[in-house]
Amino acid sequence: MAKIFFENRFLLTKKLHKQYSKETFKKMRKSTSFLSLGLAFLTLIAAILAFIFFAARKILILFLLAFIYFILMSLFGYIFSDWLNFRNMKRNYGEKKGGEVVYQIKFEPTEVRVKVGSTGYTFKYTTIEKIYETEDLLIFILNAKGMIEHGQIIYKKGFTDKSPETLDNFRKFINDKMNK
Repeated sequence: MAKIFFENRFLLTKKLHKQYSKETFKKMRKSTSFLSLGLAFLTLIAAILAFIFFAARKILILFLLAFIYFILMSLFGYIFSDWLNFRNMKRNYGEKKGGEVVYQIKFEPTEVRVKVGSTGYTFKYTTIEKIYETEDLLIFILNAKGMIEHGQIIYKKGFTDKSPETLDNFRKFINDKMNK
């Protein structure tokens, strides 16, 4: 059995998943937000043209509703995505159907072993491209096929070693392992 340098265990809560979704949505889905914003302004222009040239109120209302939808999706799309993803995580990986999602992450010499519910996977340290930080999480953005949508979350208070310097030691360890 490989040596374990750090171990992290936690229950995925709505609060943690929301932090993950908000941070990754802001950073990773900018193109989707810009596309929604572009579509919003196109529907606004179409609404104005429909009203000017056809004086059609029903078409105007339809285009205005589409405009509002695209504006909301560009600004708050991560909330809907967060809700869907969290629900799917609970359904697919919960201890009991619809139950809590339990994460167990072991940091070994050459790879990271993750167990989510009864499913497990591994990834190499060199696949970590970036690390984002929120109030409660470290988020590893991975460049590896088959990984969870954006990356791996690490709960800052979830380390089995509860000493005050654990988080700082972990940051140094990860930076050394990433070779960046």
